[in-house]
Amino acid sequence: MFTKRSVKRVTGIAVAASLALAGLAFTNTAQADTTNATITVNQNEEASGTSLKAYLIGEYESTKFDAAGDLDGVTIKAHSNTNALADLVAAAKAAGADAALDETNPLGWVAANWLGYSSTPLTDDTASAVTPYAGKLQLFAQSLAAEVNETDYVEKSPTGSGPWEFTGLTTGLYLIVDSNSDAAAKSLPIIVGTKAWNATTEKFVDFADVGQGAKPALGVATLKNDTSIVSKTIVGGGKGFNIGDTVDYEITFKVPSVTADQTSWNSTIVDTFPAALDPPTAASIKIFVGTSTVDVADRLPENSITYDASTGKVLTIKGLETLYAFANSENEDKWENLSKVPGRDDNIPVKAGDLIRITYTATINNQAVGTYATDNATSNDANKNTVTYEDPTTTSTNDGDTAEFATFGINLEKVDKADNVVKLADATFNVKRAGKASNLKFYWTSGDTYRLATPAEITANANIVEDVKSVASTGVFKIYGVAAGEFVFTEKAAPTDYYKIPEFTVQINPSFDVNTETLASVAYELDGTSNTWLTANDTVVTVGNTLKTLANLPYTGGIGIALFLIVGTIVTIIGLRAHRQSAKAENAAAAV
Repeated sequence: MFTKRSVKRVTGIAVAASLALAGLAFTNTAQADTTNATITVNQNEEASGTSLKAYLIGEYESTKFDAAGDLDGVTIKAHSNTNALADLVAAAKAAGADAALDETNPLGWVAANWLGYSSTPLTDDTASAVTPYAGKLQLFAQSLAAEVNETDYVEKSPTGSGPWEFTGLTTGLYLIVDSNSDAAAKSLPIIVGTKAWNATTEKFVDFADVGQGAKPALGVATLKNDTSIVSKTIVGGGKGFNIGDTVDYEITFKVPSVTADQTSWNSTIVDTFPAALDPPTAASIKIFVGTSTVDVADRLPENSITYDASTGKVLTIKGLETLYAFANSENEDKWENLSKVPGRDDNIPVKAGDLIRITYTATINNQAVGTYATDNATSNDANKNTVTYEDPTTTSTNDGDTAEFATFGINLEKVDKADNVVKLADATFNVKRAGKASNLKFYWTSGDTYRLATPAEITANANIVEDVKSVASTGVFKIYGVAAGEFVFTEKAAPTDYYKIPEFTVQINPSFDVNTETLASVAYELDGTSNTWLTANDTVVTVGNTLKTLANLPYTGGIGIALFLIVGTIVTIIGLRAHRQSAKAENAAAAV
């Protein structure tokens, strides 16, 4: 038997994770090894001719570390080159920075507003928090990529040909640019931060909560070419979801350049939902253009947003072309790009290359498929939905994207602790999340399987249980439909002739492929108690009970042991008393 303590893997989206933390005592890194950082760039899509350069756009000026040695805070120093600083200011403004921008250090604005570390709820730019390929962060990168050069910036070339390794880097924030001559295969520019050097532990470190929710990893990135016009993203989700939760989605596509002499033009989004997702209402869908925070969904033509359940749960959004183009009556009604979004006098600018973002919330229903511990997670079609984009220059057959939410489960097995071959039935447990007072409620699907109940099912109260039981012959029981985290199991009733065991915990630790939001693996982590261990290649939590025998009486622990000792003491006293009385009687008889 053994207990596996899994190491949480660094996962998530690779962008610069940095915060300006005021009022904290920072560690000066002047004497640290801050010039030997690395960035590894992977290739998620097949492309040839990739030619990468990394440009330093801001150095880590001071850092703070927690008690464990992990990064706790970092400030970024303004670029020392006057031309480069002007480029950074212009790029931030192009990406939507307001008048409050500190033009002496625009990177402070970058760090404070995006990158998965925003201190306020994500509102107008959900995309930038989870992906370097969309939202304001991508606008910033695109604008800056047009200006960087080896004269005004520290330029670095990588080794390798996929993955690429940048070495000997000064710790800080970098813009990585692909100069591929093939526009169709050229990767989008991305912002990446290195890990920070901790002089005390003498190693490069990341934030302690890397990979949780939308928080990215430092020092890694994945290329994405720009052949795909549309993309779909789940906002957050690093811990997965419970059945019954809502999931925030964002669809983005670039405003196309309307080609000359077009007598008709259209842009259509088609989003197909899986069985496990309840789509949003048309009224809840929001649309944003460029860097504007104004919802323009109501400016589409009437009935542009429709939902058809009869054709497989399909959401269609038509008329998107009216947000960025028009038929010019002065030019034979030929279509042209607009400079401003029509409909109101709010002067929302729009141009070819800007991002149009469509956001909505969908609800996970009881058809969701759970993923249990595995080193190689596979895709679940029931949890995946696909979006396609069409205009006169592209079709859904070559332009689409998918997003898949994750929900998890725990496989358990009940055995005789001394003889693991003996499987135990009818062990009954309550389950709750660590730190919560209430037990989870499950829908008993059949046999050994218990799915987290939805709010509607709990209200209906049919097949809803708090007790989960191991079954005969196999001793197996499983729960699923939960987000990752730590779960407390309390044995309510032990199998016949066995002692109950103390409560134990199981933590679900998912790992996602860098930047792709694709679930890679799931691991269980136990609390180290002697009654639980991992089996079947660490995919099953095995729980052992002790048989009630005279030899195992002290196993009862606590009061049981006390009672055992008290009874033993009483028996001993009675025995000693009897012995003394017998001895006295013998002595009296001998004196006669």
